[in-house]
Amino acid sequence: MALSFEVNQEVANPACPQWGVGKVLSIESTNGGNVQRIRVNFAGVGVKTLMIPPGRLIVSQGQDPANSTLMEGEDEEAMAARLQAIPEVIGDRQAGFDVRLNEVVGLYRFSGDRRDIFDWAAWQLGTRDPLGYFSADDLDLYFSNFSRSRDRVLIQLYQEACRTGLRDRFLSELKNKTTEKIYLRIWEVLENQQSNPNRVGNERRKVRSYSRRDLFRE
Repeated sequence: MALSFEVNQEVANPACPQWGVGKVLSIESTNGGNVQRIRVNFAGVGVKTLMIPPGRLIVSQGQDPANSTLMEGEDEEAMAARLQAIPEVIGDRQAGFDVRLNEVVGLYRFSGDRRDIFDWAAWQLGTRDPLGYFSADDLDLYFSNFSRSRDRVLIQLYQEACRTGLRDRFLSELKNKTTEKIYLRIWEVLENQQSNPNRVGNERRKVRSYSRRDLFRE
């Protein structure tokens, strides 16, 4: 029977013991409840997102957990890299297409306004006050870098869906998982991509029209 985890529980990753003990930050069910997406702040590497299964976590046996903010002694370069990181599960085909798409879509809940950038930084770092570590201008810069990275993985996943016969599934799941604002934000990225922009633009117009009529009409 699979273990059940709770927020603030102390856990460890048996496959990566060098990460140290971590504290569970959030738990979300995906794939019809068969998979859990668990964010953990590990003492050795900071915040990581794991899909359980195929990943594994175990309850820690009394070691000191990671605290809820940044690691003591972590240098600015390491913190900046962690701030701009894209979840590793997006590139893991073994995690399943739906899980990866859900993870990508979740990245687009953050827009480029200051409030969202603050929330994004807090989410990425696992701290309530990212301005205690970076200036607002620094956060703007790092968010721009992060945005380019999330756009790149979104486009890659869409192109993968087209190559593997999952395009319709991609579009259906995209409509089901987003608000209209996030939905159009994502399709603006796909429309503006450099590779075959006309095809994507035509699909955007078709799918946006369908979604407005059938999903977003009040």
